[in-house]
Amino acid sequence: MKTRFLNSLILAALFTIPAFAANPASQLSPEEGFGAGLVVGSPSGLSLSLPVGRTNAFNGVLGYDLAHNAPNLTILGDYVWHLRDLVAVDVGKLSFYYGPGVRIRAARHAEAGIRIVLGVDYFFEGTPIQAFLEMGPGINVVPNTRAVGTAGLGARYFF
Repeated sequence: MKTRFLNSLILAALFTIPAFAANPASQLSPEEGFGAGLVVGSPSGLSLSLPVGRTNAFNGVLGYDLAHNAPNLTILGDYVWHLRDLVAVDVGKLSFYYGPGVRIRAARHAEAGIRIVLGVDYFFEGTPIQAFLEMGPGINVVPNTRAVGTAGLGARYFF
């Protein structure tokens, strides 16, 4: 039952990605486009971002986590608020972000929990490329309660 649910989530994510990527890039600023890239850490994999206006975004990761000496498919989903202009930079755009999220891990025994994501991102001047660093302390809820955490360094290209 849990495996069927996780497979449905993965298939839904894979079918919605092309719909977001079909937006014409020439009409969009990075705050309005769809970002896709890679993240390295725990987990490592595909990183996605769908901005909602200038200050909010839906972020997600579909990747593998090599914890406990066995690969585990991990899905992260966050809703974040960007704090822009806290630190002035001469070139590019620097912002901090935070927000609630979920963590689902498919392994021999599936797990699900909640997390708080904290991060910093940087848009390079004149390019639709964003670099980011984030961490996500959280609490596992299913099948047991325990502290968990994620962290990653990555980059996204905005379409």
